Amino acid sequence: MRLALAAILAVAASAALGPASASAQPICGQALTSNTTLEADLDCTGQPGPALVIGAPDITFDLAGHSLSGTSNAVLNEGHDRVTIRNGSVAANEGPPVFLRGSARNEIRELTVTGLNSGIWLSDSDRNRIAANHVLGSIRLSDGSNRNTVAANHWPAGEDGLVLTESSDNRVVRNAFDGVDGSPIALDAAHRNWIAHNTVRSLYNGISLRSSHGNDLVDNFIGPAASFPAQGPELRDSSRNLLLRNTIVGTFLGARVVSGQGNALWGNLVVAGTPYDFNPSEPDGIRVEAAAAATALVRNTAVSFPDDGIDVESPATFLERNRANDNGDLGIEAVAAAIDGGGNRARGNGNPAQCVNVSCR
Repeated sequence: MRLALAAILAVAASAALGPASASAQPICGQALTSNTTLEADLDCTGQPGPALVIGAPDITFDLAGHSLSGTSNAVLNEGHDRVTIRNGSVAANEGPPVFLRGSARNEIRELTVTGLNSGIWLSDSDRNRIAANHVLGSIRLSDGSNRNTVAANHWPAGEDGLVLTESSDNRVVRNAFDGVDGSPIALDAAHRNWIAHNTVRSLYNGISLRSSHGNDLVDNFIGPAASFPAQGPELRDSSRNLLLRNTIVGTFLGARVVSGQGNALWGNLVVAGTPYDFNPSEPDGIRVEAAAAATALVRNTAVSFPDDGIDVESPATFLERNRANDNGDLGIEAVAAAIDGGGNRARGNGNPAQCVNVSCR
């Protein structure tokens, strides 16, 4: 009886410890089925396919400061949950160095990621955490990758930053983008995402939303990465989004609502950058185009833009307690059917009228 009990306890203790650690350096193409730590750099770029494959759930792959290189991927995880990939450098020649498909509750952290285009790609993968990575390439969430967290990552450069496509309810917080060529944060058919406390410095574009609804952009800093100004957030065919308390400094166009319905810009600060030849013909602080319906502009401040501080081309736009100072033309220029909620202020603008179709003090 005592021997049987001892055997049961030993099995239980082994299960509590989780998968055993691999005792040897993995080889190219190997499927990892237990906790694994790299003992040296591993270069698999001369071989087809991924360098290593995750072959079981509930394991940790620790690069231990080493580098891993592959042709299509450095690490491929298809369908395994609760896996941690951490602490080293990953690169791939053709595809994303880290690729998750149909995988949930994974953690990808403390990696230096170098990809030809994409760095980390999640497809149909939910509730994963991507944190504290140094990314040369993009992080992509696609095909219904929902409820993930992307936090405290750094992009020093690259063609794209974070791209969300048909992926919703994700948290994008405390990331830093420095010198991304394309859009540092781009949403396409991506809904109800929380994008907050990010620092976005781009060479041209800012944060772009296309056919994306119900997203919150809160307390982000947006500005240029070089001496020429970038563009602030742009909403196109996107509805019910909130831009709240963002600081947009040094841009040639502060924020633009092209089309969509029921968007709100509340408490944002937009300050112009130096004009350049590629600037739009009407470089405004906040611009609401004619195709945008029922936009609310409340408590925003627009300063020093070459044209208008706030330019509203769409009727039924609501304006209340905005400030527009020291702009080249008008502080606020609105169409006749705009809704004046009162409390708007403008001073020091080039046009002595200060505001058109709303009352300004």
